[in-house]
Parts: sequence; C-alpha cells; structure tokens
Amino acid sequence: QKRPLTRPEEECGQRPREWCGDRFPTFSPEGGLAFARATGRTDHVYLVDPATRALRRLTRSGALDVSGLAWTADGSSLVLSQSPDLGIEPWRLSVGGGEPEPLGLGTGAAGQCTVSWQRDRLACVTTHSDMNLWRVSGPTATQREGPRRIVASTRDDEMPAFSPDGHAIAFVSDRTGTPEIWLAR
Repeated sequence: QKRPLTRPEEECGQRPREWCGDRFPTFSPEGGLAFARATGRTDHVYLVDPATRALRRLTRSGALDVSGLAWTADGSSLVLSQSPDLGIEPWRLSVGGGEPEPLGLGTGAAGQCTVSWQRDRLACVTTHSDMNLWRVSGPTATQREGPRRIVASTRDDEMPAFSPDGHAIAFVSDRTGTPEIWLAR
C-alpha cells in the first residue's frame, strides 16, 4: 500500500514547485519519521506520525538549507546537515524542542551526514574548494593559446578583472583566511 504522508502545498502556496516540497525522510530507531520541508525561503524539520499523519515542526527560526537528516542512536536528536557549500558544520536538533546546536566537529563545511546506531559514529561529506585563475585566448584572438594557470594558491582565487592595459589582474583571494583584493602582474 502506498499513500502520501505529507502535503507541503499548504505551506508552499503559489511558490514554484521546484522550490517547495518535502525531502530527506529518515526513520527513528522507534519508527518515527522526520523530514525536511523546503518552503522557498527556508527549510524546516518536522516529525510526522506514519499512522495518523500528524505533523510537529521541530525548527523555529529560519535560514536553514537542509542537505540531510540522521537520527542519533537513542532517538532523542537529529543530526541536521546543511548544504556543504555554505561552510556550515552539522548541527544537533533535539526532538524535545529548542534551537539547533553546532556539533563542533572542526571539519569545516560538512553535509549529508549519517549516524551509526551501533558504534556511535558519524560520517559526513565535506567539500573543499580550490579555485585558481587561468588564462586562455580571448574571443577575438587570431592565434589560439591553450589554458595556462596564472594565479594559484591552496585557497580560492576568483573574480578576476584585467587592468586597462592588460598587464595586471585584480582578483579576490581568501588565502589569508579572509577574502581580500589582490593584484598580479
């Protein structure tokens, strides 16, 4: 037997369907079901009773971009992952209420977490960015030149802008830990 448990349309209203809906269902050790609802502005985490379809919203404030949910082994909390490209670590969300609290893993951005109920372990996906600047022939060049890396670091170098004479490039780099404007000649 297949039947819908949730109806996100009530909260979504006239927002486009691709921005609104329910995702990341996960069963608790006792059989309860949690999921994230995207409303087009923010995501919220809910519990739904599979027998009665009764909903209870667990999150209160917004600015969440949920990329995964996982129950702790004792069923008292959920590990809430946000989109790794936001640079946010996973959070613990108590099913008893309250605001999510960062787990403080020290991993930087991490998402799509899963919890081992037998071994008290957590596994997450992390992303690490390393953007560099490359030079290629311009759209009206008569001679084609292959790509050549001209600015690189172990962090992000982006948003290039050539000087009027073409001999310098201003760019943004976070190689010191803070985005700053740099100049390369």
